[in-house]
Amino acid sequence: MKEDEIVEKVLRSGIRRDILKLLKTRPYSLSELTQALGMETQKKPLIYYHLKTMMTYDLVSVIEKDNVKYYVLTEKGRKLAKIAEKRPFITFMRYSSRIIMPVVGVVSLLMLLIGMNTGDIYISQGFVIIGFRSLLGMAFAIFLSTFIILVGLFILEKTLIGRIR
Repeated sequence: MKEDEIVEKVLRSGIRRDILKLLKTRPYSLSELTQALGMETQKKPLIYYHLKTMMTYDLVSVIEKDNVKYYVLTEKGRKLAKIAEKRPFITFMRYSSRIIMPVVGVVSLLMLLIGMNTGDIYISQGFVIIGFRSLLGMAFAIFLSTFIILVGLFILEKTLIGRIR
């Protein structure tokens, strides 16, 4: 897996970002992490899942002291923690429908309103009748707005996110 993909996969999760911030300060046991994250003890398997994911990418390692396992950041993990600290506003919603779908909805609504004003779209007996020109225009506007968002997200990701080396 490429380094950019690792950054995106790890930082996509708010819990993993929070774990990085905590482990940057000192080693934590699983119980301490659960408590520091403000989660109930039943959530330990969830925290462990995220730790295991981070260990897979060599971001976190385990040390044992007095029969208790403590999780610490590796050098690679420290670099990633710095990235997460510098870029808190990026949530890594890579090409996410949380961004695209609302924009597509707004563009569609605007196109319907424009079409109704030009007479190419009208309501008859409870049905919305859409002329071919408006349908084609709407499809093009949705495609164009989605494309612009994807290009913007791609540029944002490539220019603002540092690489782990």
